[in-house]
Amino acid sequence: MDTEDVTISWEIAKASVTKPEPTTVQFTYDGTEKTVIAAGEHYTVTGNTSTNAGSYTATIVLSDTTNYTWSDGSTEDVTISWEIAKASVTKPEAETVQFTYDGNEKTVEIAAGEHYTVSGNTATNAGSYTATVTLVDTANYTWSDGSTADVEITWSIAKADYPDFTLSAVADGVSITAECSESGVQFSVDGKTWQSAAVFTGLTPGSTYTLTAKIEGDANHNDKIVSVQVTTDDLSEAKEALAAVENADDNTLWQKVSAAQAELNKLSEAERAALDTTGYNEAIARYNAKIAAAKEDLAKAQTLADAVTPVAAVYAMLAAVAVVLKKFF
Repeated sequence: MDTEDVTISWEIAKASVTKPEPTTVQFTYDGTEKTVIAAGEHYTVTGNTSTNAGSYTATIVLSDTTNYTWSDGSTEDVTISWEIAKASVTKPEAETVQFTYDGNEKTVEIAAGEHYTVSGNTATNAGSYTATVTLVDTANYTWSDGSTADVEITWSIAKADYPDFTLSAVADGVSITAECSESGVQFSVDGKTWQSAAVFTGLTPGSTYTLTAKIEGDANHNDKIVSVQVTTDDLSEAKEALAAVENADDNTLWQKVSAAQAELNKLSEAERAALDTTGYNEAIARYNAKIAAAKEDLAKAQTLADAVTPVAAVYAMLAAVAVVLKKFF
């Protein structure tokens, strides 16, 4: 009869635990806490929850590696990389960026948003401006193109135009007088020299000028300019009368001089000064010389008459008068 001990080897195998796998490792920030994987009965999980955008690592550890193993036979910690992406915000756009000054405050209308602030979008005076749109939380939000830099929107308020006004003018031979419906205006006839006085003198007869009236602009207004074409009187009637004197013969000279003097009397001193009276003055000098000669001949006749008998004096006087008349007719 065998009385030796019998040895039986036997084993309690480690229990197998399935490695947990997350449903997703990609989340998007929305202000609430995210959990990539929950703890299990036979393992603990750390690094599996977070709220803010970022990249994270969850670590899963078997609670009892003596009695438990992962289903693949390993007992090492399991790590899972996961992420909360930044939330995307659409870049706002302005409805209009062009305004015109009218004395009232202008606002660049940018759609309101809870995730960004807007500055520099209001102004009153003419000028160029920049509105800045800034994300409130760049750690958890990004623009839809992936950037986080401030969005700059350039906008402007254009200068306004002054109201229209009327401009007319009265001209003579050497001057122009502007008539304007607006006060505080600057005038010019050459576009270079400006003056507040409405009268321009020393101009050339028979010439066309561009009379311009301008209201000076300022920081909020453009220059306002109105122009009209004005032609000075050519003084043709006076010139013709002077030419007639120059070309007159002795018989008609005195008549032409009288007619020319009548035309000159219609003109201002400045207009008369603008005329060339050289020939006229020479004709007057000739006329005056003839008058002087006639007076001298008459004086001689009178002397002769005093020295002869009355009958002879009459004949002598008639002869002298005949001589004088021949000088003019």
